[in-house]
Amino acid sequence: MNELSTQEDNKLQYLNFNSKKNQFICSTTDSFKIYTACPFLERFESSFNLKKLKFVEILGSSNVLCYVSEKYPKSVFVWDDIEKKELMEVQQKTNVCSIRINLNTLIVLTETSIIMYQLSDLSIVNYYSTMKNPKGIISVKENLQDELEMIAIFDDKIGFVRVVNYTEKNPFNRSFQAFEEPLGGLKFNNSGRYLAVSTSNGKRIRIFESKSGICLLQLIVGNKDADIYSMSFSSDHNFFVITSSNGSLQLFELPFDLKDSSNRTKERNGISFGKHGQKLQKCIINYKLQNSSTNKISFVFDELILVATNGWYYRFLVNPEKKTIKEQEENHFYY
Repeated sequence: MNELSTQEDNKLQYLNFNSKKNQFICSTTDSFKIYTACPFLERFESSFNLKKLKFVEILGSSNVLCYVSEKYPKSVFVWDDIEKKELMEVQQKTNVCSIRINLNTLIVLTETSIIMYQLSDLSIVNYYSTMKNPKGIISVKENLQDELEMIAIFDDKIGFVRVVNYTEKNPFNRSFQAFEEPLGGLKFNNSGRYLAVSTSNGKRIRIFESKSGICLLQLIVGNKDADIYSMSFSSDHNFFVITSSNGSLQLFELPFDLKDSSNRTKERNGISFGKHGQKLQKCIINYKLQNSSTNKISFVFDELILVATNGWYYRFLVNPEKKTIKEQEENHFYY
């Protein structure tokens, strides 16, 4: 759910927001473009003739990027797009499922492992075994300087999440059970204090305090299986939005004071619940999307930005009191 890819030649292969949610990247097999999210503007475009791109990630707003090609699915290349040259290459024993890059670290996900490299010399700094993760699901929290602060990943037991904080002031490495079934998605809020975890069937989402692993709230998504495409917290933590394969955008209000909700009150089946943790919260808005393509959605300031793999960009204005969503802007970013 952290990124979306398609497999048709000359179509969008990859689509993802950056960690700050102020821009998004899209790529075809032989080129990529970067756009600012709000306002909608093309930042730059670059071609990779004969590279057959599979995934592309940019280091902040720099000219350095990393990519995986269809020809070499077990290799990650770090590339300088101004000098048009390869800086380094990292090879894996199995196919790469997704990648992340920040100022100090290159993160490579295979189906059952996560390897973290020091970007300066490609020395391995961390290695984690995971449950099967063919979509390369991960949530990453970076600071304003594009330095890695936290990651949330699937642990090596069904339904378990591992959250690691690398900051000097508050380091921790915690594994906790989120569900008793396979997981589908992970998403930090802006500060990294809270983590949303979804099931693989897309029916349930729980919101946890990242450090304690205490469940703060449960969201009712639906009673039918669905692939959750994207999840996002608002900057004030009052709202949470998802899009899924059922063709809808669902907005949830988080009706509690997050700061006061982490006191442990009950444990059930190995999962710790806060005072609101066992409440089931329904969405306040269920908006049917006209565009049924796979997509990514994110809060940007007080608006919702949705980008879809068929090349369309949408900007929505949300009115929680009237329980309405209004489309404000529509643009085609891929031709």
